[in-house]
Amino acid sequence: MTKCKFLPSISGLLAVISLATFAYADQQDFGAAKTANAFLEIGPGARAVGMGEAFTAIADDVSSLYWNPAGLAYLPDIQVLLMHNQWLQNILYEYGAAAFPVFGGSLAASATYLNYGSMDKIDENGQDAGTFTAYDLSLTLGYGLRFSPQLAAGAAVKMPSSSIDNHSQSSVAADAGVLFRWPGLDQLQLGLSLLNIGSQVAGSAQPSQIKFGVACLDLMEGLKLGLDCNKHFYENALQVHGGAEYVVLKILALRAGYKYSSEESDLGSGLSGLTLGAGLSQRFGDLGLHLDYAFVPYGDLGATHRISLTLDLGTSPQISRPKPKPAQLQASPKPQTAAPLPTASAPQAPSYPPLVPPGKVSLIPSKGHIRLVWTSDTPNANFNIYMKIGKGKFAKLNIRPCDKNYFITGKLSKKKQYTFTVKTLDASGAESMGSIPVSLYLK
Repeated sequence: MTKCKFLPSISGLLAVISLATFAYADQQDFGAAKTANAFLEIGPGARAVGMGEAFTAIADDVSSLYWNPAGLAYLPDIQVLLMHNQWLQNILYEYGAAAFPVFGGSLAASATYLNYGSMDKIDENGQDAGTFTAYDLSLTLGYGLRFSPQLAAGAAVKMPSSSIDNHSQSSVAADAGVLFRWPGLDQLQLGLSLLNIGSQVAGSAQPSQIKFGVACLDLMEGLKLGLDCNKHFYENALQVHGGAEYVVLKILALRAGYKYSSEESDLGSGLSGLTLGAGLSQRFGDLGLHLDYAFVPYGDLGATHRISLTLDLGTSPQISRPKPKPAQLQASPKPQTAAPLPTASAPQAPSYPPLVPPGKVSLIPSKGHIRLVWTSDTPNANFNIYMKIGKGKFAKLNIRPCDKNYFITGKLSKKKQYTFTVKTLDASGAESMGSIPVSLYLK
């Protein structure tokens, strides 16, 4: 019986895998091809990718499971992400992830699938012996927890595996990360993550790396800026990623970024290193839909197009906002005998009605955290939530303006009393007075 030999075809396969790795590495040195499971370095989520992958310190959606698992701690609702990536050389990349708030934090799971398609197989005599397939698969489970209004941490375990024809191999790797919000400066957030720390695969190391990020959140209404520095453990190159996102009217998001490496790229000229993206968002009650797209060129290798859909599923019942009361008709004033003449003074600025703080705020204890629920007479308003941290001092708990009538705190210490107040927020960032403070003793 003729024995089948794959060497020529496997060499071609490895070339394709290396090509995909080179494309991800972009302006990095290509030492990444010397590590196993190179597909783990293909970033999921068109939103993060469109921002130049500068997401370590932003990490505010379910894709945080990949970029920095500490970001899972800030997800108040169930969130699901589905992504399709038309990769180079007709390689297909699919990614799915879901996060669920539990035990004061969020538990998340994801699956990554990379299909290289069908390839020719030849025997030891160089004769055609049919075809074979190859694919990569990784399953990840992670958890993020908030330890204080300023600090969150998370960790994840993943099981990457590769299959070529009837041959397969698998391994185990782990991720860990932290997020730190600078006290007194809510817009500044720092992130640190260690990715793909694990055992060797057939003598090759995992693509381990360390990431440090700085983010400016809501520097102005709807604007986020991120800057990451990445260092692979088995490369000399240092990568710097920068990106920005600007949201217009809470519906349209425009994104751009750039990836730079300290070593030259062999991908040729063109737009290599640049990333562009856009997104559309719409909320229907407790359901939020986010459709995102990212365009990533790789010089002479071509470009990739990534599309992802994110679903926000509210875990708390939607609190309907009272409709504004119709203005009452007022009686016409009595005519005056003589109107006073205007004086030659500077024109006065138009007066606007003051922002009204939320109405009754209710506190509901639940498994170590507290749920705040309130009513508001202001339509389409956002809110900021504050917790008392000292005599006459309150600290804001939410990173981004809250667009719902409820908020869930992070994990809190038991046998302590907590006091909260909620403020209404307008589009310019101005706040109302705080609601009447309410307190709860957490048993």
